Amino acid sequence: MEALKKIFALLLISAGAIVCEHLLVFCYRIWWLRDLPLDGKFFLDGLGRRLEDAPAWARIPFGRGGYWIGSGQWMVDSSKVLVGVLLAYGLVRVGWAILDKCFLGGTGDKKRDESRAT
Repeated sequence: MEALKKIFALLLISAGAIVCEHLLVFCYRIWWLRDLPLDGKFFLDGLGRRLEDAPAWARIPFGRGGYWIGSGQWMVDSSKVLVGVLLAYGLVRVGWAILDKCFLGGTGDKKRDESRAT
């Protein structure tokens, strides 16, 4: 049973790492990649979405040549990134807690708490 717990913990940590890598690729594609199709009428981001001229207030924080995806889509992208970061952190944290409990016999956190109290 302990071996299954360790394997499950490693799978959770691996899943958290995969989510984190996916987020890095997603952020790279939406922020740094730009494409100008052959007709040259508009720019596309790395996900193939049409970019618009950014309003004056958005050019300062976002930069990138004065183009952006729009406020609605930017909120959706920000939400995806935030949820992904929280999911990756949660998976790694739960996996690490299970691994800690397997290797330290479940007393690791109690020992740390008792040493702080004294």
